Amino acid sequence: MGEPVFPERSLTIRLLAGVPLALALGVLVGCPGRHKGESAKPANKPAPKPAAIAQYAGTWKGDATTAVGHANLDGILLQDGNFRCYAQDKVQISGRLELNGTQVTGTGTVLAPKGTTFPNGKASAKVDLVGTVSGNTVELQYKGEDKGKVTLATKTQPSDRAQIKLADLAGSYHSPKALNTSGDEADVRILPTGAFDASDDEVEIKGQVTQIGTDNAFEVQFNHRPLADLTKLTVFKGLAYLLPAQGSSTPPMIAILVSSSDGEHQHAGLFTRTSP
Repeated sequence: MGEPVFPERSLTIRLLAGVPLALALGVLVGCPGRHKGESAKPANKPAPKPAAIAQYAGTWKGDATTAVGHANLDGILLQDGNFRCYAQDKVQISGRLELNGTQVTGTGTVLAPKGTTFPNGKASAKVDLVGTVSGNTVELQYKGEDKGKVTLATKTQPSDRAQIKLADLAGSYHSPKALNTSGDEADVRILPTGAFDASDDEVEIKGQVTQIGTDNAFEVQFNHRPLADLTKLTVFKGLAYLLPAQGSSTPPMIAILVSSSDGEHQHAGLFTRTSP
C-alpha cells in the first residue's frame, strides 16, 4: 500500500570496641569457602518481575472512537506493554502501556487512513494515553496531535497460548478491502520458516516473521519496493497474531499490523487462510 539500540578501591578496617585486632582480621582472612586466587561468585539475580500490565496481555476485540468515527477494533497487547490495534475505520494505533494499580499510562502513535493526514500535516500523530482497568476491560483515552478513545473489551486469547508456533502461520492468506486499512485487496504468503512475501504486479514485498517467546505474538518486518523503481525501499515493522479456525466453517486468520519506519505509511488487517 502507499500510505500510513557501562578505581581503585580502598579498604578501611574499623575496629569495634572490645574486638581484638587479630579477631577482626581473622574474620576477614579466615573465611572458609574461598581460596587464594579465586574470585567471588556473584549472587544469582532474581528473575525480573513481569510488568503489571502483563496480566492483560493477549489478543483483544473492542471499539475505538477516532477522528474518523466510531468503529470496532482488533488488536494485541504484549506482556511488556507494547500494543497495536486497528479499527475498521482504517485507523491504526500503537504504543506502550504501563499499569500502576488500576491506572494505565503510556505513549503512542495514531496512524491515519490511506490518503489522509492529521492537522499536523502528517499521516501519523504522537499521543499520550491515560486510562483504567476494570475487571477484564482496559479503557484508554489519548490526546496530543490527535484525540480519541480505545476500549479493549473482550480478550479473545491469552498471550501465552503456547500451542501456537511459527509453523502454524504457514500458508497463503487473502484480505478483502473491508478488512484492512489500505482499502485494497491484499494477499500474503508465509513459509514455515517465517519467510514472508506479498509480491504482486506493482510491488515487491519480502520479509520475515519471528515469534516472540512462546506467545501467540509475532514480530513482522518486511521491505517494500515498487517494481518500477526497486531502489525506493520502505521498511515496515509491526506485530501479527493467529486467530485459529473456529470449527470447520471458519478457516484460520492472521492479523497483521505494521507501519513504515518513517511513520507515514501503515497497513493493518485480517487475512483469511486460502491454502496451506
